[in-house]
Amino acid sequence: MLLKWIRIQDVDLDARRLLVRLPNKGKRERFAFFSEKTARYWNEWMSERDVHCGHDFVLYNDRGTPYTPETLANAFKRTLCKEFKGKQIHEVGLDKWSTHRLRHTMASSLVAAGADLATVMASGGWLDPDTMTGYAEVPVELARRGYDEAMRAVHEQKDAVPTTRTVSPEQLLDLWAAEESEHSASEHDSERCV
Repeated sequence: MLLKWIRIQDVDLDARRLLVRLPNKGKRERFAFFSEKTARYWNEWMSERDVHCGHDFVLYNDRGTPYTPETLANAFKRTLCKEFKGKQIHEVGLDKWSTHRLRHTMASSLVAAGADLATVMASGGWLDPDTMTGYAEVPVELARRGYDEAMRAVHEQKDAVPTTRTVSPEQLLDLWAAEESEHSASEHDSERCV
């Protein structure tokens, strides 16, 4: 799980990115971007974080030791979900929590905002478009809006370019014959003028 492995030196606040260390699912180190909102929360947490905790992991438990993937997942579930381990603990909250779902949310949000394929792939660290498309869900309304906008752009482009007409092979032969006839008549007229 990525969050267990984040160390303070992995976060580049100026570039708003963090180093995704090994081990990870993609089996390669890479950078992941984060937003201005995340940078604000980072600053808030760093002002509260115990600088004398004895390690450089960003997140740790109430005993000051770094979270294990399981304990971190449980901390999120206990905080964010209505139920935890079969018991209701909050009146409102999520039905379930998965840190991995954040990748789906990020990819879907980028697609919904109009990010191109290369941007979504780079942001999630995907090397294969097929894998990335498994993460990016496009709601029907968004697909419809994208289709309508693209078709509007196609029609605007057609309007900007002189229109051509489609002709059948017979019509094309008739046009050529008419042009040839005009050309011959034009040559005949120019011969009479000489």
